[in-house]
Amino acid sequence: MIYYCARMNETNKNSDWKDREVGALWKKQGRNQSYLSGHVIVDELGMEKKIRVVVFSNRQKKAGENTPDFRIYVSKDRNESTETAVAATAETAVVASSASPEEDEETL
Repeated sequence: MIYYCARMNETNKNSDWKDREVGALWKKQGRNQSYLSGHVIVDELGMEKKIRVVVFSNRQKKAGENTPDFRIYVSKDRNESTETAVAATAETAVVASSASPEEDEETL
């Protein structure tokens, strides 16, 4: 009976921590520094939304200043970054190719 009560109390503690959890982070090693990567869960108009984040140490921190030790950023999806770069390159190519015939016509 005592074991059961202790086990029940432990379960309640775990449930309390689970209820208060707002995200998770994993340690990663980059080329120049280590960082944290993960997600936070926010309530957006009554719906839970998972936002991917990265956390870097604050390299601008100076001793004795009241500045944060870490900075949190919304993580960009790698595919999104690649698609944006490809779209920008394609747009530049279209603009460049459409400008060339006009210039040729003006010189004639």
